[in-house]
Amino acid sequence: MNKPKFNCDTKGGIMVVSALRYALGRYTYVPGAVQDWITDHWDNLDSNTRCVVVRDVFEYLYDEYKRDLSADSPFGDYDTKTWEKFSVERCRSLDSDELKRLEAEINGVKERGVWYKETIVPRLQQQSSW
Repeated sequence: MNKPKFNCDTKGGIMVVSALRYALGRYTYVPGAVQDWITDHWDNLDSNTRCVVVRDVFEYLYDEYKRDLSADSPFGDYDTKTWEKFSVERCRSLDSDELKRLEAEINGVKERGVWYKETIVPRLQQQSSW
């Protein structure tokens, strides 16, 4: 087996996070494809990648909430709801240590922490939010 040329993970976490970050905010088939792939491979992703995926989507949703882009784009509201559903479902599958780590990062910015508690936590507590 060849030694990796770059000092990064060899299990593909960097590729997953890169694809996710590329897909966020796109109004094409790419977000759905990335969400489907991550969902299908979720149990095989390492803990760090799982936390980063959920955190990055929550940060994207918070930024959308602040900018209220859904009013400017016919796709914005649909995409925001799709990303919200995806991230809440993924968050529900985090173990308690992963969830603590995620919440510490989200709550690192006061306004984002308030948004998380008011918007995401109630969805996490619902049986099914969709």
